[in-house]
Amino acid sequence: MKNLHDTIIEAWEDHLVASRTVSSSEHTTHKEKKFYVSDMGKCKRMRYLKRKGITGEYGTDMYYTFAYGDFIHKLGYKALEAKNLLVSTEQYVELEHFIGRYDGKIQNEKKVTMFDFKSTNPYIMKKIVAGGSDNIENIMQLLTYVLLDKDKNLTPSGVVIYINKLPSDKIEPTIIKPREYHLETYKDEIKEDMDIMIDAWLTNKIPKCSCPSWSIQKYNSYYLFCHMEDKEIKKYLDYIKAGKKISSDGYKINVKEKEKTI
Repeated sequence: MKNLHDTIIEAWEDHLVASRTVSSSEHTTHKEKKFYVSDMGKCKRMRYLKRKGITGEYGTDMYYTFAYGDFIHKLGYKALEAKNLLVSTEQYVELEHFIGRYDGKIQNEKKVTMFDFKSTNPYIMKKIVAGGSDNIENIMQLLTYVLLDKDKNLTPSGVVIYINKLPSDKIEPTIIKPREYHLETYKDEIKEDMDIMIDAWLTNKIPKCSCPSWSIQKYNSYYLFCHMEDKEIKKYLDYIKAGKKISSDGYKINVKEKEKTI
């Protein structure tokens, strides 16, 4: 019989994992699964394998970070709503091969603009405050939402709103001046990225890993696949075709039989 301490810890960890699974699930079925807009600019091999059905898993500490990020987002929504700036939140946009759920839209006078919250750590916040450049992934994700959205009143630009998760006396601001990016500047780069992924999917060709050189196992659930030969990867894809479930946490690959539904 488990003691109270172990029961509480297990409940905490299970809730973090379950809440992340529910919040990040898409509204399409497995057969309709698409590339996620939230993965734009990230490793092409990871995105391909994710669409094929290989699931990424994380440690409990990472699920806590995700949950805390969701909480920060809710604070941001409430602040914008209080000033009557909020038009919509967390709506889906999609094409044949891509799907995503943007953070929200704000309206200032008659101008409607897409925005994306980025809850970040003090190190990144300090870099941004000092005038450092945004992560290209953040820009591509945001502007892809703009590209896919069919709202005629939407401006062809988007705003990245950085929120400091751990403000201190050394890095005081919890939020800094939002940065606006125009779709026209990045449109060709976004379309090229999308074309590469669509071609890989239609030709059934596994893309090469495009992870940054500093990518480590703790933050990359697909780390082992990124360092694997194509023929070995195809073996796992065959497992999926045979009805098995494949998942990885970056350190170990799990192969399980699919649960039968009654």
